[in-house]
Amino acid sequence: MINPKVSVIVPVYNGAAFLRRGLDNLVCQTLKDIEIICVNDCSTDNSLDILQDYAHKDKRFKIMNMPQNGGQGKAKNAALENASGEYIMFMDQDDWFEPDACEIAYNQAHRNGNDLVLFDFSYCYDFGYYKRNQKMIKPFLPYLAQPNIKLYRLKFNWLISGWAWCYIYKKKFLDDYKIRFWLNARCVDDNPFICQALVFADTFSVINKSLYVHFENTQSVTYTRNDLWYEHLIGDKILQYVESSGHAEAFRPVFTDYLARKALHWYKFYSRDENWKSKWGRQYYKKMKSFFTAMEKKYQIGSQAGFLPKNIDKFYDIQELSAADLERVGAKGTYITIKLFNIEVYKKINATGGGILLYLFNFPFFACCPNSDGTKMYYLFGVPVIGTTV
Repeated sequence: MINPKVSVIVPVYNGAAFLRRGLDNLVCQTLKDIEIICVNDCSTDNSLDILQDYAHKDKRFKIMNMPQNGGQGKAKNAALENASGEYIMFMDQDDWFEPDACEIAYNQAHRNGNDLVLFDFSYCYDFGYYKRNQKMIKPFLPYLAQPNIKLYRLKFNWLISGWAWCYIYKKKFLDDYKIRFWLNARCVDDNPFICQALVFADTFSVINKSLYVHFENTQSVTYTRNDLWYEHLIGDKILQYVESSGHAEAFRPVFTDYLARKALHWYKFYSRDENWKSKWGRQYYKKMKSFFTAMEKKYQIGSQAGFLPKNIDKFYDIQELSAADLERVGAKGTYITIKLFNIEVYKKINATGGGILLYLFNFPFFACCPNSDGTKMYYLFGVPVIGTTV
């Protein structure tokens, strides 16, 4: 096939259990002018046999074999170098597209001349329950009729998540800006890729329809609580793209907000596992504190990022909460749930003298300590902040 309209890239590693479902869906896409690039990343099950079977029956399949297992990012980069489609779409091995996904996405991108088009997706859980996401496109609902959204002109936080498979990309755009997946990660390779694409895309539009189904496979690397946790603190890499975009002032609040929420989301996710928390929790917590402090010193996120409560104005230098402080307040307290950074924070402890401590999964998260002059000092991750109430 010469110059197909869309190249669909599917990285594969030991995906035999779910692979046929997604491949069958690609075969039946209403847009027939596609190529399907499946990258076998040294699978040890019969994934390669399945891929070869499809390639034998359908000439649109192109099978690539990696010389050694290198992770999804490396596999997808190899496919990008060999893709010949006008546009690019990605599919994980245990997910699938709606039957008309390629056609709808291509038609809008091609009609508008978009570098990048966002579409909605649905979750499918192990028990067969489907739920449309909607969060990704919700910020853009007032702009659906616009064929060319300028992201740097938007004055609100529009970046919700960093999945690469809910977009269609112009191949020339990816090549011109050398946008590729991060090779130093096994489970967060999507984030630098999509963030780079977002800051450099000149033409962008949104489709208010679910075109992709994401299977919540609890055995995937994303759901494995292991020593890959540190990959979720990759702010410097992403902010490098922001600073070189030509619109850093506009993008910086959006991306610092996103990175802060992301760090807290994954901390919350990993901390549900007591074994992980006892082994890695303290290290993640310390790195997260360092991450927030570095972000404030370099980008002043406390004064510009939308995730902060209105009554907390700025971060300052990091300051540890002592063990004595924790012991002093540990015997008294009541339990509440509040929302901060869009994350539920549990356990409010009343301290001597009217102070409080909030805990995020057993680690001190927020402290309010009275001063001798009647004012109060607040701490977020041990970092003093200015405020009046929580």
